[in-house]
Amino acid sequence: MSNIRDITTLSDLLNTSPSPHEKSPRSSNDVSDSPTPESTNVKELLEAQSEKLRVTTQRDGLLAKRATLKEEIEALRIRAGRLLRQQKQSNAQKQLEQALERNDHRNNTIQSPSLPETVEDDASEIIRKLNVLPSEDWNERLVYIRKLCPYMTLKTATTTTVENVRIIHYTVAAQVEQEKLFLLEVEVKVSSLNDSVVSIVLPNRETQLLPISLISQSYCTILINNYIPNKKLNLLMYSFNSLAEMVHTRMISFLKIKEDYPDLISQSKSNTITRTTNVLELEVKKDDEIHIIRLHWDLVLNEYVTGEVESDIRLHVGMNNDENTRDATKLFVSLVKEMTVHSALRVFLKTSLGYNNS
Repeated sequence: MSNIRDITTLSDLLNTSPSPHEKSPRSSNDVSDSPTPESTNVKELLEAQSEKLRVTTQRDGLLAKRATLKEEIEALRIRAGRLLRQQKQSNAQKQLEQALERNDHRNNTIQSPSLPETVEDDASEIIRKLNVLPSEDWNERLVYIRKLCPYMTLKTATTTTVENVRIIHYTVAAQVEQEKLFLLEVEVKVSSLNDSVVSIVLPNRETQLLPISLISQSYCTILINNYIPNKKLNLLMYSFNSLAEMVHTRMISFLKIKEDYPDLISQSKSNTITRTTNVLELEVKKDDEIHIIRLHWDLVLNEYVTGEVESDIRLHVGMNNDENTRDATKLFVSLVKEMTVHSALRVFLKTSLGYNNS
């Protein structure tokens, strides 16, 4: 059996010494085998480098794992939001179907011809109060519509009937505090036999949609290619109110920015805020240089299934007389998710350009 030890590391090599069982004659010319200061420093340096390499490798692994987890969390968040919307729609549809079934059952039972006249009168009163079908009282229905759709007003409505087809002609307006934002004239044909929508027509469509297309081109595209040919009257009206609400929100935000930063509003641009205004430009002076802040706020209809109009916000920063701009959209949008556009711009100006209007 050999008494020679295995040498696996440089430290083992430095620490190698004769086995206590091995004896060899010494002479006066033998060099002392005790470790020298130089070998000790080399050993400590190698151990420190090994530890540094291990920690660096561990850190890189943790950073990569963190990035992967953040991507997975974001993907799950988007998926959860989509599934939640689908579940809400499914639950609402099921509740409506169940309510209609219960109402039909009560109606068939209470309106039985064998019931006494007084019971029939009471039953009719109950049906009138508990009926889940659309009310026949149009004045009451308009009151609830105004509460659910505060930015939409029904201006005129006429009804005619031709060969079992009821033709409803009405004009709906996007209105805020007596100010008309835009109008939409609609003609709906409804079958008198089963109350189904036969067709939806926009008289003078090109003329009507021109001012609306200046506000949101994507809304007009989905209106023409989806809602009207597929007779989706509910989505047509809901998306109209959603667009009116977003136009109102954008106008209010731009007006607040204009009021808070009157000296920063670019004089080269129009200072009038209208329903079609989607760009706001500010000039901030810093270090004898003028920074141009361009806030783009478009309104888009991407969720055609729900009819929800959304904001498409972009922010660019450039220098005066310089065509090169820096895209600050990602930073600005992250602020908008936590606060309003007006507040997000205030934080951006203060933190990025050191401007504070207070």
